Amino acid sequence: MSTSGDLFIVDLGNLDADALHTEVREQVGGNEAVVLLYRPDECVIAIPREPGFWRPGPTGTGEWVDPSAAYEIIAFSQRAELHWVREGKQGRAHLVTESPVPDFDAAMVRTVQVHWPKDSVNYLLWGEPLGQPRTFTDGPSWITLSAARIGAIEVPMADEDVQGDVRDGEFTLKAVEYFAADEEHGNVTFGMQRYVAIEWQKTKKHSGGEERSHG
Repeated sequence: MSTSGDLFIVDLGNLDADALHTEVREQVGGNEAVVLLYRPDECVIAIPREPGFWRPGPTGTGEWVDPSAAYEIIAFSQRAELHWVREGKQGRAHLVTESPVPDFDAAMVRTVQVHWPKDSVNYLLWGEPLGQPRTFTDGPSWITLSAARIGAIEVPMADEDVQGDVRDGEFTLKAVEYFAADEEHGNVTFGMQRYVAIEWQKTKKHSGGEERSHG
């Protein structure tokens, strides 16, 4: 089964680091958004806070993540995804959402009629949970995922997702795939996907869609 509806794609133009952070907070979500910062040597996971992007860091005391070294940044939540690709000192950004975007000029918005399956696509995050989740004053809990070939990475998590011991499950990056109708040939073609959440699930009880590796 699938659902049909409008997908709104907003061209945000060129954004520097400060403008990017503002758009993430306002359009994707200040409290629920997750941010993937792709650097030449690693992918860093952070969350938006004031005045920038934050993660627990190797010592667990917290640190601000400098976006200047990133060549690509993806911020996502259930509400929307913002995709930023570096072009010189700034980057080109666009926003993808199923929700109407009345605050933007009509010339910036492209509306596409799409279909999407009921089930999501789940990309397996490499690494097994190491220890128990850590909590901080503001924001979600964090868990360390560790694997021999990639080392350790800190991942934000929703405590309500976990049933039992967090080490009995795995974490996945949940995405929605959108398909557009090809009116000329009567087919349905893949359009794009957007990330919506990081979720935990029991290792032996996979559900919710196809599972692929991501790391």
